[in-house]
Parts: sequence; structure tokens; C-alpha cells
Amino acid sequence: MALTMAISSVALLLGCVAFAIYEQVVFRHTMARDFAILADMFDDNVASGLAFNDPASVEQTLLTLSAHKRIVAACVYDKQGAVVGAYRRAGSTVDVGFKLPTVQPTGQYLGGERLDTFKNIVLAGEVIGVVYIGAELGELRERAWRYAAVVGVLLVGCSLVALG
Repeated sequence: MALTMAISSVALLLGCVAFAIYEQVVFRHTMARDFAILADMFDDNVASGLAFNDPASVEQTLLTLSAHKRIVAACVYDKQGAVVGAYRRAGSTVDVGFKLPTVQPTGQYLGGERLDTFKNIVLAGEVIGVVYIGAELGELRERAWRYAAVVGVLLVGCSLVALG
């Protein structure tokens, strides 16, 4: 009976771990896709402010990102790579010691703490700047801990049912 329980527990654990890993990968992919879409829409909103050298307009547009809880920083670079406007979420870890990254080609870069998204701002066929959006990955870690808790409860529950 102990051997059967051990084998069943290992099989259940492996199934739960596989499911948790799959969910983490899918969530990461979905998050990256969502921020790529957001950057694609956002570059159109700041293009006019950048084209007319209106940093106040760019800053005001960047402030709209405060509605998204995962965005910790964003900025707009001109075509020389200088920051035209920046946003940092108040009360986040980026308040202390955070430096905006240097301009990168259009794409996404997954680091230990953030997902960095860069998107070229194109106006009339010409690249006039780059938009950057940095999103924290805290929700990814929270989901991993929730899955671990669910797996633990599931293992204990199934073991108790099997014993009975």
C-alpha cells in the first residue's frame, strides 16, 4: 500500500509540475504578446509629440501608462537615443537606483526582474524614435507560488483520500 501511494504521489506530482511549467510558459508568452501590442499602439500616440519636439505632450501621454499595474517604467527616445520623456510608477522598485536602458532594436528582452519592450516609432516611413515599456515580473513569481501551494494541497488531499 505504501509503495502504491508513493508511486501515485510521484505521478501526481509530475503531472502537477508539468502543468505548472506549461502555465508559466504560456503566461510569459501572453504577457510578452500583450506588451508588444501595447507598445505598437503606444508608438502612434507619441509620434506627433516627438515629431513636433513637444516633450510635454510625450510626458502627458506616458502618464496614461499609470493605469497599468505591471508597467514600472516607460520612456520615449528620439532618433539620436536621447530620452524625450519618461514615466516611472510611484512606489515601485524603479524609484531607487533604476536607470532607463539604452535604446535597443525593436523587440522584447526578458531579464530577471523585468520584461523590456522596445518599439520603433515610425512616421511617414521614417524612424523618428523608440518607445520603451518596462514591466515587472512579480505576477509571474506570485503565480508560481500559488501553483506550488495548490500542488501541495492536492498532494496532501489525494494522499488522505488514498489512505482512507
